Order: sequence, then structure tokens, then C-alpha cells
Amino acid sequence: YLDERRDVYKSTEAACQYLNKAFNIFDNWELAVASYNCGRGNVTKALRRSGGELSYWKIRPFFPRETRNYIPYFLAATIMAKQPVKYGFYKKEKTKKPYSYDIVEIEKSADLMVLARSAETSFKILQQLNPELRQSATPAEGKYDLKIPIGVKQKFLTAWKAIPEEERFAPQFIVHRVRYGESLWTISKKYKN
Repeated sequence: YLDERRDVYKSTEAACQYLNKAFNIFDNWELAVASYNCGRGNVTKALRRSGGELSYWKIRPFFPRETRNYIPYFLAATIMAKQPVKYGFYKKEKTKKPYSYDIVEIEKSADLMVLARSAETSFKILQQLNPELRQSATPAEGKYDLKIPIGVKQKFLTAWKAIPEEERFAPQFIVHRVRYGESLWTISKKYKN
């Protein structure tokens, strides 16, 4: 149901934690960033092959090709971001509103179409606000913090509570391993209640 790498805030926080741990291990930001690209194991292997040299530029030949280019690209982008006008980039006026939303807690798996109608928005906008959702429903297990357009939280809660419970939540699935001698009729009888 979820791929939290697509969540802007959670993935950014995870990347920052990873880089901090990598910096604590290698005591070098270039090596920490390189490990973000190719993994700590590859950086450690490159360090061993180079005889323990701690300079990224000296152990660069021991990295995979993509990582050899990653740090120069990363540094170039950093330099350009500090002085964009010098490199031909101009700041456009903001035409889009900043990324903002309200959060509502959903306790069971719920269909995004039903949630979108309750929030008086489109399915597409709800998907854009919740890119970590891989299905057209919220997760089946546990509670989920659903992001909805800002300013519609009260309308959403009123509309959501007005929907009968059997229509509000997505069907919950039961996993059953069929045993010898069972039929569809006997299985369905087990789970009717």
C-alpha cells in the first residue's frame, strides 16, 4: 500500500539521517554523499582498495562509474545553486501556491474516490498530495494520516462521518489457504460472521 520513498518529508528526513550516519562513519562529506549513491559497503571497499586513502578524489577510480561522476555533478549543482544568475539561471515569479495541506487520520483502509468526494476534490489531487500511496486506497493495517487540500478539513470530517460505515471503508480482505476437501461454500460459511 505504501512506498514512503515517495513521501517528500519522510524521504528527505531519511536521506538526512543516512548522510549524518555516513558522515559519522567516514568523517568526510564527499565520501558520505558517495555512499548515498553507491552504498556504504562500496565506499568501504574503495577505501580498502586504495590503501585507506580518505580523499574522495584519490579513491575515485575505485568507485562504480556512476559514483565517480556523482560527486562532481553534485558539487557543480551546489556551486550553481549558490549563484544561479552567474550561470544563466533566473528566478521565475512563483505562479503555484506553496505545497500545503491539512491532515486527517483514517483508521481503516478507505477508497481514495470516496475520500476525494468527501474532501470536495479530485482523485488526482488526492493522489498528488499522498504520492506514497501505491493503491487507490489507504493502507489496510493501522491508521493513516491522509493529506487533504488546506481549508476543507471540517467539511471533509462532516461529509466523511455522514457516509455509512459499510460504504466508507474499502473491503477488508481475508487470506485463507484452501485445505483438502473444502469448497467455496464451506469457506464462505466460515467467514460470514
